[in-house]
Amino acid sequence: MIQSREYKSSLKYFVQNLLKRNKGSRQKRKSNLPLRFLNEINDGFQERSHFAVKRKYPYYAPNECGHTNGQKYFRHDKRSTPSHGYWLGFILLIAFTAGLFPLPIQAQDSDHTLKVAVAANLLLPMQEVKKLYEEKYSGELILIPGSSGKLTAQIINGAPYDIFLAADMKYPQQVFNEGRAVSRPEALTRGRLVFWSKTRTEAPLEEWLQKNSDIKSIAIAQPELAPYGQRAKDWLSEKGIYEKVLPRVIFGESIGQVNQYIRSGTVEAAFTAISAMQAEVMKDIGYWQPLTVNSGEASQLDHGFVLLENAVAPELAINQFVEFVKSPIAAQVFQKFGYETY
Repeated sequence: MIQSREYKSSLKYFVQNLLKRNKGSRQKRKSNLPLRFLNEINDGFQERSHFAVKRKYPYYAPNECGHTNGQKYFRHDKRSTPSHGYWLGFILLIAFTAGLFPLPIQAQDSDHTLKVAVAANLLLPMQEVKKLYEEKYSGELILIPGSSGKLTAQIINGAPYDIFLAADMKYPQQVFNEGRAVSRPEALTRGRLVFWSKTRTEAPLEEWLQKNSDIKSIAIAQPELAPYGQRAKDWLSEKGIYEKVLPRVIFGESIGQVNQYIRSGTVEAAFTAISAMQAEVMKDIGYWQPLTVNSGEASQLDHGFVLLENAVAPELAINQFVEFVKSPIAAQVFQKFGYETY
């Protein structure tokens, strides 16, 4: 059978692909066009009428009507005649091209997976933000926790994350300076260093840490990788006891590992982030107190985010997350865990 140009057109394949995507349950359909409507358009491509249409130029060879006497005839081709379904599909394609209606394929933007590299100290509040985000949007939010330094190294080496949420603004700035970000870093929250111990402490804290023989292990995050580990080192150095307590220090890869030491009872004391002090699963364990550094100035850290060059999630999904994480709903979550918001 001779196939007409209309039958081979991209519009036909566009409609048939939509029909394939619409197979299955309603919940799994990718297109937002009614299936019956698509079938009607597709049927228009399949209908083929058989009245003859004369070509412009004469034809002397025997034609398909059986004439063999060499006389001049016009060739009679069985050509497709566009049906109402064809014209309906053609009109729709013009409308889509003009931007009057969104293409059905755009519905997939709401069905996304978003990967967020998040500093370990922000994992606790971000787990609640994740739950609220996924209730509002149909996409999945994957949190990849770690120390800010380690995540920065992964991103610079090409890790396929969409957004980076760090515990210190210097790390997103480093990512930006390395050309691995598509936007400048933006501050989101402010955190604070806290001290935890199994038993009640005595003032001044630095003397208690130095002289108390019961404190055999003190957990601190790696200063080179974790901002809160660096803040803890700064506090101990300012008090002049860092070198003295160093033999008893256990370094965790991140604040997340330090928090595991606290929950498991592995250590007698620890320096961690204020989110641990406010977390339901940790706040009733032992004793907590916020710390100050540099002659009374609060030991605070600005936390921020940056959009990454290697992002694979749709731009719409990334923008939705940024809008949500800066919203009053997310701000309430961060404040619940002791963070200040901007």
